[in-house]
Amino acid sequence: MPPRQIKGIAWAEPCLRPRGLPEKKPRRGSKAEGLRFERALARALGPRCTQGQWFRFMDDNGPGHCQPDLLLIGRKRIVVIECKLTFTLEGVMQLQELYLPVLRTHYARHEVLCVLACKNLTPQAPAGRIHASLRAAIEDALSGGVAVFHWFGAMGVDV
Repeated sequence: MPPRQIKGIAWAEPCLRPRGLPEKKPRRGSKAEGLRFERALARALGPRCTQGQWFRFMDDNGPGHCQPDLLLIGRKRIVVIECKLTFTLEGVMQLQELYLPVLRTHYARHEVLCVLACKNLTPQAPAGRIHASLRAAIEDALSGGVAVFHWFGAMGVDV
């Protein structure tokens, strides 16, 4: 299912997990492996990283909620990182069409940058935007769009 496309956003703010959502955590399979990948990257990033912060917002489609995987919050810049085991265009769309407008609205005084972190690449991955270091991916994201951080999960992260 494609991510919600934000249109005419009025406001956005952090919130607690919305009531009524199932709390099931997968124990096996690719979803469980994806969550382990996300947690490993969050640990590698250390205390500067916020994992799983929920946001609520209002746009022309009505009220909504979203939960970016990882946020690096600096004094002037926010880096939103979507974690996927395998590169997908859906991850790129999720960053551009959902998280970017929500975070730009809430963090209006900050520059918001988008990075897709993935372990496996596909031919769809934009060759000129793939980086082996998070620092390089963030630098690339400064030019706009989504940069790709190719991370294997076993090494540290340079920020």
